[in-house]
Amino acid sequence: MQLRVVDELAYSEVARRLSISQPAARARVSRGLSTLAETLDRPAIKEATVG
Repeated sequence: MQLRVVDELAYSEVARRLSISQPAARARVSRGLSTLAETLDRPAIKEATVG
């Protein structure tokens, strides 16, 4: 996820660097973003950031 989001690399470059297919790179980034969104939406984390 860092290679795509932070380093702003194309999926083709992410795939090349990780030695995986481009669809696999897209899937990994998608899963990572979904996991992050779920984690940030947890009540315990929200409470910790309030205040």
